[in-house]
Amino acid sequence: MDELLPNPDDCSKFEPNAFKKEKCKQCGRPWTEHKGVISEEHLQNFLKLKQKAQEDKDKKEAEAQQAIAAKKAAKKRASQDANDDWFLEDDKKAPAVLDYDSDDDVGFRMFGQDSLPAEMFGRKSETVREVKVVNLIDWGECDIADKEEAFGAGEATGSSVSTRAPPVEARPLEQPGDFSFQEPSKPAFQHGGHGNQDMLTEIQHLRQMLADANEEKAIQVAIVRDEVVEKQQQVAELTRQKNEMEAMLREARAKLDSCEDKEATVKVDQVEAACQAERLEAENHAEKVDKAEAEQLAARLAEAEAKLEAAQVQLAAMPAPAPAELPAVSSGDAPEALRAASELWELCSRTCRTLGLEGEASETAASTASDSLQAELQRCRERAATAASAAEQAAAERRQLTAKLEELERRPAASPQALRDVRLHAEQQLAWVLQRMSVSHNHQAELQKLGSVSA
Repeated sequence: MDELLPNPDDCSKFEPNAFKKEKCKQCGRPWTEHKGVISEEHLQNFLKLKQKAQEDKDKKEAEAQQAIAAKKAAKKRASQDANDDWFLEDDKKAPAVLDYDSDDDVGFRMFGQDSLPAEMFGRKSETVREVKVVNLIDWGECDIADKEEAFGAGEATGSSVSTRAPPVEARPLEQPGDFSFQEPSKPAFQHGGHGNQDMLTEIQHLRQMLADANEEKAIQVAIVRDEVVEKQQQVAELTRQKNEMEAMLREARAKLDSCEDKEATVKVDQVEAACQAERLEAENHAEKVDKAEAEQLAARLAEAEAKLEAAQVQLAAMPAPAPAELPAVSSGDAPEALRAASELWELCSRTCRTLGLEGEASETAASTASDSLQAELQRCRERAATAASAAEQAAAERRQLTAKLEELERRPAASPQALRDVRLHAEQQLAWVLQRMSVSHNHQAELQKLGSVSA
């Protein structure tokens, strides 16, 4: 709990991100900056993951150190001469001491005989034992003067000296017999052999240190190369994930564009539906007006027919008038009936014009005065039938348009929610892609640093 910090954005509750669990979905900050608002379950999970990552890191470092130590030991055993076993018997039996050959902390340094640690020499001086000196020089080969230089090298080979112990002077054993033939070469060995031996011992010591340093450098280069290969694999994996995320982002953008097109189409449909609704309202109003006019026309037509029937009944019941009286009787009832027929004709024509039918030109009262009343009523009946059929057709079209309008009103209800879901999903994918791209750039920079170190 000590490593938790208060949230600078005043986040109310920590909720893990779907793509990156250690980041908050609401404020985008890590879990360590949610003191007091993170649940105990999430806190324990993150602490376990952190502890496990630290343990894995320590384990890898320990394995790397063990591998380096094992390679060093194998290299030393491979380069060690078998004749040095008599001198290093105590090293095998004694417990392990501090490794002074490791220069991980101090770097590569050259040591002289005086600057070497005292423990490397004091341990040998404490053990009192007889030193067995083995002379491997063939004195018969020393008679030739040209091989004096080879004689010095043979002396250095015969005297096995460890890099961790003071040099041991090799002295020839006294052999009985006459050695007069060895007198020319023996003074050179006695006077110059000790200086050459010290020089060769120091050279061998420096060569051994250089070989150890080269081996350690080779091990470090191998480790760095392994790390570079691992980083390259991680970069390839991140590149593949980046390409996949870019493809998903393009797909999400295409879906978003299609949703925007659908939204525009829905808006156009809504405008068209509103226009159709207005037109339907106008047609409904016109239909109501036409229906009222048709009912009024039908009532007048029925009234005219009733008057006509009454007039016919009266005419049938009356005795046959004289020829001089007939025009007087006909002239009283005919103008009223003709006026009613003319009004009916005018109403029928207006109804047809309202319904969009091409009607015949209305005739004036003067033109209809010469026609018979029966023919005028027949034309009014046909006109009314035409208006009724047109009204039924308009009613059917109105019902179809009303159904279509209801369907269009139901369709936009689900479109905004789907559009919001698509936009939210696209924004989440875009944020995740941007995060992965930033991580890939960081890995690339780290890879470049490792490449420069290995070079």
